[in-house]
Amino acid sequence: MCGRSSLTKNEKELEARFGSTFYSEDLERYNPLPNFNVCPGHVMPIKDKPNATHFTPSTWGVNLKFGPKTQLLINARSETMAEKKTFSSVLYSGRCIVPMDGYYEWRRSENTLVPYYIHFENRMLVAAAGLSFVNSATNENHFIVLTRPSEGSLRDIHDRMPVFLEEKEYSDWLTPLINSSDILSIINRKIIIPPYFYPVSSKINSSKNNEPDLILPSKNIDFKQGSLF
Repeated sequence: MCGRSSLTKNEKELEARFGSTFYSEDLERYNPLPNFNVCPGHVMPIKDKPNATHFTPSTWGVNLKFGPKTQLLINARSETMAEKKTFSSVLYSGRCIVPMDGYYEWRRSENTLVPYYIHFENRMLVAAAGLSFVNSATNENHFIVLTRPSEGSLRDIHDRMPVFLEEKEYSDWLTPLINSSDILSIINRKIIIPPYFYPVSSKINSSKNNEPDLILPSKNIDFKQGSLF
């Protein structure tokens, strides 16, 4: 968790929401927006400085060495990141925010996994807390999404969820050179929980699919739309 998300808004909506613009030469680098099936390996816009006037194109996922092995990392547990040497190089100066308007998770039901789409009201744009890495060999940017234990009814779907930030927290999260206790206090100030969720088509399972109907409720499952309210 979280292994898929959505960013169904266009560039103008992102610029208005986060106060940053797109370099025209970067637009061809992004996976096309709107993106209804954001997957690891996709190049997406992130914001990695408090006063950044432009989004940074960044690939979701980074290859990191763990002993003799190299592993693709797409998420990190927020509650233990300060203890991990893996993150020591980026924790104090490589934090970022990752725009999204929903994410997907798979709930185990008997012998199958049922995909769910989870979002805020009207699929509003939100920012997940992330860490940003730069590949020294290629100078390319990569990011991972921070997660925390799920709360409320979301625990019935999956035990982890992204760490979402309030707008007033963006600047503090992006400001470098604060200590680990301050970093942890930012993401623990308030638990922000997306209140809407429902099963969706299994077409989301394939990274090749990217159509608007991926975020629509499944017609093949009898369910009541979930809400935390």
